[in-house]
Amino acid sequence: MAERNQTVDALRAIAALWVCLWHFTAGTGAYGYLGVTIFFVISGFVVPYSMVRGGYTLAAWPTFMLKRLVRLEPPYLASIALTLALGAWDMFRGTPPSWTAIQIAGHIGYMNAFLGLPWLNAPYWSLAIEFQFYLLMGVALPLLMLAGTPARRLAGVALVAGVPLLLPGGSTATILPYLPVFAAGTLCFLLATHRIGHRSFWPALVVVAGIVLKTNDTDVAVATTGTAAVIASVRVRRIGPLAWLGAISYSLYLLHVPIGYRVLTAIRRLFDSAVPPTVAIIGAVAASLAGAVLLHRHVEQPPLRFAARFGYRVDQAPAAQAATRDPGPAS
Repeated sequence: MAERNQTVDALRAIAALWVCLWHFTAGTGAYGYLGVTIFFVISGFVVPYSMVRGGYTLAAWPTFMLKRLVRLEPPYLASIALTLALGAWDMFRGTPPSWTAIQIAGHIGYMNAFLGLPWLNAPYWSLAIEFQFYLLMGVALPLLMLAGTPARRLAGVALVAGVPLLLPGGSTATILPYLPVFAAGTLCFLLATHRIGHRSFWPALVVVAGIVLKTNDTDVAVATTGTAAVIASVRVRRIGPLAWLGAISYSLYLLHVPIGYRVLTAIRRLFDSAVPPTVAIIGAVAASLAGAVLLHRHVEQPPLRFAARFGYRVDQAPAAQAATRDPGPAS
């Protein structure tokens, strides 16, 4: 099994904490929403990397999607169950949530994004975007990025990244506005697997950054470019706390609102102005981390081990093995 990419884990840790800060400070926490941008760039790198490492072919698309669902759905569904249980507790206390049966059911298949219904948990919106990326990458990887010359691979990435320019004003419920963000990570994948060289990577990243700037804003463009540049050029050694936090970042992302925000609110109600806001935020982060550890250990890890047991084919292709000699990211 390939060694974990410590740079990616460190970025995951930073992104998860940044998003927590964003929510725990009611959107005033130093651009914390950009943590989602970091996650999208990481996915653009990690997902195709793991596919190539496993010898992916277009015929294996159903298996690829099954593996993604087995790995990611159990924590997602568990977090939904927890959110519903907390809602039932609120109902028992006399403050029932204003949820509908259709709204709850829409979380299956991430349909709330297309039905215009609110999510039970705000961070779920990005999971819907990620799911669309998996659907797209299953087809795009063999067609656009593995065959042909480096120039054709770059043209494929540019074509995908430029779709929002051809279809402006796309809904944020679809992947369209975020395609160039994912594309920045995919450039890192092409570089890491020696499908393009450094002389091609950096100009291509500048072009993608320009598309992000045009279709999003300056902050998202900076976060996209910075994350891709770090993945492409920085190799950090294992830093225990960051590696640990990176490993549980998905569970933390799922639970920091239903658990952390409640703890934050409870501390503020109990102590009013007797404790500084920072203390309440620290308490919320600590509670979120505790919940994330339990979710990761008991719900997230078993499916990860199960999914690792089956691949796209019995023997990995020699070309795929040669392309993934460097330690790759666990995904």
